[in-house]
Amino acid sequence: MTTQDAARRPAEDADDLDDALLLDALASGEVVAFSTFYERYRPLALRAALRVVHSQETAEDVVADAFTAVLATVRGGGGPTSNLRAYLLATVRHSALAALRAGARAQPVPDDALERMDAGPGVEAGLDSAEDADHVRAAFAALPPRWRRVLWYVDVRDLTPAQAAPLVGSTPNAVSSLVRRAREGLRHEYLQHHLRAAAPGCVEHARHLGALVRGSLARRYREQVLAHVATCGACTAALAELRDVNGRMRALLLPWGLAGAAVLVAGAPTVGLAGPTSGALAARGADGLVGAVRRALGRVRESTAAGGGSLGGAVTAGILGVTVVVVVAVIAVAVLGSSTVPPLPGAGAEAVAAPGGGDGAPAGTAPDGSGTEDGADPGGDGGASARDDARPAGDGTSRESAMHGGGTGDPAPGPGSGDPGPSVGDPGGGAGPGDGTGADPGVGGPARPPVELTVRPVPVGDLVRDRPGVVAFAVSSASDRDSGALTAEVALPPGVVPSLGGASSAWACSTVAGAARCTSSVVGAGATSYLLVPVVVAADTALGESPVAVELTEAGARAGAYQGVVAVRGSGAFVRHAAAGAVDVDVVGAPVLHCPATSPRCAEVVAGTATGSRAANNIWGMVAVDALGRGTTSSSAQLGPVGDVVHARLYWSGVCPGVPARPVLVAPDGSTARVGDDVDVRRAGATYHASTDVTRAVRSGGAGRWGVADVCATPGLGHHGGWALVVVHVGADDRGTRLATVLDGFGEVAPATPVAVTAAGVPGTAARVGLVAWDGDRESTGDRVRVSGRDARAARWDGTGPAGIGPVDDVLDSTAWGSGYGNSLGVDAKQLEPVLVADDLVAVRAETGADRYVLSAVTVLSGLAPGPG
Repeated sequence: MTTQDAARRPAEDADDLDDALLLDALASGEVVAFSTFYERYRPLALRAALRVVHSQETAEDVVADAFTAVLATVRGGGGPTSNLRAYLLATVRHSALAALRAGARAQPVPDDALERMDAGPGVEAGLDSAEDADHVRAAFAALPPRWRRVLWYVDVRDLTPAQAAPLVGSTPNAVSSLVRRAREGLRHEYLQHHLRAAAPGCVEHARHLGALVRGSLARRYREQVLAHVATCGACTAALAELRDVNGRMRALLLPWGLAGAAVLVAGAPTVGLAGPTSGALAARGADGLVGAVRRALGRVRESTAAGGGSLGGAVTAGILGVTVVVVVAVIAVAVLGSSTVPPLPGAGAEAVAAPGGGDGAPAGTAPDGSGTEDGADPGGDGGASARDDARPAGDGTSRESAMHGGGTGDPAPGPGSGDPGPSVGDPGGGAGPGDGTGADPGVGGPARPPVELTVRPVPVGDLVRDRPGVVAFAVSSASDRDSGALTAEVALPPGVVPSLGGASSAWACSTVAGAARCTSSVVGAGATSYLLVPVVVAADTALGESPVAVELTEAGARAGAYQGVVAVRGSGAFVRHAAAGAVDVDVVGAPVLHCPATSPRCAEVVAGTATGSRAANNIWGMVAVDALGRGTTSSSAQLGPVGDVVHARLYWSGVCPGVPARPVLVAPDGSTARVGDDVDVRRAGATYHASTDVTRAVRSGGAGRWGVADVCATPGLGHHGGWALVVVHVGADDRGTRLATVLDGFGEVAPATPVAVTAAGVPGTAARVGLVAWDGDRESTGDRVRVSGRDARAARWDGTGPAGIGPVDDVLDSTAWGSGYGNSLGVDAKQLEPVLVADDLVAVRAETGADRYVLSAVTVLSGLAPGPG
């Protein structure tokens, strides 16, 4: 189908027209395309304008200006390439704010304007469009089962925490805490579901826009997201849309607690939603429910007109209640996937009789037809009265109950509950509290039982105070079939919070109410998937072991769980980045100080053929290298072929009094940029080593010769100076699952003070260790690196290519892989030969005989085929 054909599709199919095609048609100047664009988005644009200017006339002008501006921008070759709706809403908002600044007066919204909005095609009462109802459904469905359950009981069925506690197998204090987390999670998910598919380079940041708008994103990561938004037009438009949605979210989600009560006021007829167990409305499905709400709104208007009242006032007073009816109705039938919701023990059917034999069941009718149950309102108003949404919460919530309140099953209905048979929450007749076998209230069980999964911790490395880290788990399946989409709720210790960008795996993680929620599309039959959760550890986090818990769900049903501990230390090595999948690691680097080229013996050092004391920097009066001709210290190294870069970090070191300046990174295409402000610097006296993240630059620049300039390194006898680049990327082929870990935060290795660290491994495979180190000396024997108890040897470089394998007792031999030097005189940036490991722990021990050197980073890549190479 051509662009013109798509633009000329019948009006009834207009909503199916892809925005990208519509944009193409608009850019080409097709009148029909603009008509489609205007008809589709005008009602939404008008609502957005009215929320700012509150004047129908001004809003109409704002909308006209916005459509004109968008059309002119698109036809001029600018504007969005996708997400046309978000771009238009951002333009409307800006135009409306400009109108206010120009002196437009705020006026009451006329009744006929509200009536026209309510009567718009495809628009539900109280919601901007049917799409908003979809977002509500999707947001509710995305919540963990425990959160959906507690929202249903407390906010929809109007129970107190004390009443809901036995139904979820928890305590009232735990339920109060869980409700707060669930409400915030619902708001976060509702915002996130307003985003369209993000561009490949935006995914990492777009999934945090909801938390940014809600104000729950950590400060250091908030700055990263805002920096990305400032350079990305698509994310700028998406953020503007989310802020607009957030401003009206109260009217959509806040009144959950009123759902069980009669909701229309101001003299309107008493209209309510029959309890789902009565079957009156539920039997008709979502369409019937929405139709009932529309009829109820019509009766409000008729009653108001008969009484001489204002339709605008009536709708203003009742619109929140109507919204709740729509939200609850849609969720009860469309989201929860069932036309029946199990009755609550001791709770009445929340039914309200509508005049003239309306849509409700008779007031006070119990599910079994026996009359009013305990707790039902004998006056027939259909439920508990409205109450304050905010309840005091106790502080006695355990980490597990704060996430899920204990188990996931419901108690079997007790005597007198009126339950005619096993409920949806009690499959097979009788799951006890906390046994994890029940489905959510109102949620039909999955078409097939969930795959049974086991979860075990993966020892990627201990957590360290005031440092980033990764909490990791292996999720394994013994089933003969693939799982469906999985959700993992990870409860972390106090002071350990989820973060951005510290891990790469098949699981995508985000922060929801302080916990980590991670999702994965599938775990294959008999396979293992690595769940990697990047975190940041606060400076005051408790030392020692703290509890951690994971719960896995598939289609809302529990599929696996784990409870254990993680260790937190005060100092030492920490995980800078971890990755799982078809990943690989490269380490390259070069010196910026070397022996004087005027010395007749220096050529042998450059070639890597010098022996004895001349092979060490200790005897040389080191001078600056300016290989790039920039008038300062500079050098380059060749980075080989890399796939999609998931992490890249630049390390540099030297002798430099004072605060070292940030170096300049030179990409293979010659472009230059000074590295970012987030530099980690550690020093011992005048010697320092520093690092910073350069993932975005290396991802953009790819393979080739990378250069670094302006490294602070003072020339002098025995000094050193240089840089190294660590790159984690997707490998050229898929040879099975691998684990890559970049460990950081080391210090000096001396004869009496070896350094030992551990990383995660894949049992029965080979692991390859990489090193970034400073001031090591070739020909100084005793430098050993043991990997899982075995001596490893380093791969050498002669300045143009690989030069074999070095001895086991001279691993720190001044090899800077990819540089123009066979002996880099104090700079080690390289990898060791692979070593077979038997279990899931790779232990790395660096030691020395008479030398001293400083470690900046160690990389571990496990999952390689056994044997060298």
